[in-house]
Amino acid sequence: VELLVVIGIIAVLIAILMPALAGARRAANQVRCASNLRQIELALGYYIKDNHDRTMRYSHGAGEYWHQLIGPFLGDANYTIHSDIDASSPNMSVLYCPEATELSGGWGSVNQAWEWFAGGGSGSYGLNLWVIPNDPIYRPSDPAYFTEGKYYSNFPTIPKSSEVPIIGDSPWVGSWPDNSDLVPTDMTIGFTAHAPGYFMGRYFINRHHKGINVAFADGSCRWVGLAELWMLRWNAASKPTVVTVP
Repeated sequence: VELLVVIGIIAVLIAILMPALAGARRAANQVRCASNLRQIELALGYYIKDNHDRTMRYSHGAGEYWHQLIGPFLGDANYTIHSDIDASSPNMSVLYCPEATELSGGWGSVNQAWEWFAGGGSGSYGLNLWVIPNDPIYRPSDPAYFTEGKYYSNFPTIPKSSEVPIIGDSPWVGSWPDNSDLVPTDMTIGFTAHAPGYFMGRYFINRHHKGINVAFADGSCRWVGLAELWMLRWNAASKPTVVTVP
């Protein structure tokens, strides 16, 4: 009987402690995630300094996307010739939020990393594509949306840089958010649609306590609640908007 009582007490204590331990693990992962973003942003800064104050152009080519071009600045000059999976390069582990290291095979989610097709690698973060040079590939598809006035053409001169996201937790490799975008109802995968009105959904995931980590143009990095995403200045024409999230 005494043994059963002891076992019962232990079981109760475990039941009480498990949520607290899980919460502590998630909090630690959030800190590690923020550290990853700071390192990525620092590497991007070095890339920009080496390229006349401009970020990389948009490209679908293998070895030419943002996370591959900053590889040398993260300590791996041979990164782009590794296998398709970024984890094959130990130096590039910073591309993965600790909450999302499982590979998805495509579009990511709260706990899955995206996989860019055709040798493009994988990761858990997405770049704000309004900070890259304006690309005519996208303007013809919707010239009213992809306008010159929305792009931050010169990185060092970005106004209100503490409000301009550069990179953050995301189920995809990049996005062109606007403050008029729709609010997703799914906080696990956001929006997978590739169209104006849906791009904010590529950051709308409940990865860290109903929010995500975001690195900003001024070099800072902080947690941002999902509703606050619409208050940030994603592009040069952004108008902060108050929204209600699920």
